[in-house]
Amino acid sequence: MNSKSIGSNYEREIARLLSRWISGKDDPLICWRNVHSGTISTCDKKKGLSGANTEGDFQCLDLKYSHIFDLFCFDSKCYKECNPYFINSKNMKSNAILNQWIKVCEEAGNKIPVMICKIRDRKAPEFIVLPLNMRIPNQIKSMAYTFWDDKIKDCVIYLLDEFIEKIDAQELYECNKID
Repeated sequence: MNSKSIGSNYEREIARLLSRWISGKDDPLICWRNVHSGTISTCDKKKGLSGANTEGDFQCLDLKYSHIFDLFCFDSKCYKECNPYFINSKNMKSNAILNQWIKVCEEAGNKIPVMICKIRDRKAPEFIVLPLNMRIPNQIKSMAYTFWDDKIKDCVIYLLDEFIEKIDAQELYECNKID
């Protein structure tokens, strides 16, 4: 299977997970993968257009939950391996996750970037990357990264299963919305 189809399959899996997490129901379909997975946003921004409402890998299908997608830019990444140390941001291969985090932050615009990751080594658990300054309603285990480089947004990594289980999507929205 090529990397494009692996990524597309993972996006479908995460769309179902996000739908369950946000709605609190077992079999909803409130979001789905954005057909262009951010390419529209990237192309629009290169043309000087806003790229608004096209950021990220997922789009809201149910307007009842659109407020969450108006605040957060959800993106997903699926990689063969991962370097958890993020030492050299210029090394694209060993720091793919860090470099994708930088890209997701840039493409999120005014939204809060959220990056969900899977490493296909069958050892590493799935994880979610969020900005360090984001307010989280419950305390859960995390790993924080701060950088000297102003271009890199400081981040926190949580185990995806624990995050989905212990963090309520609506509470997360309420903690981080700007009045």
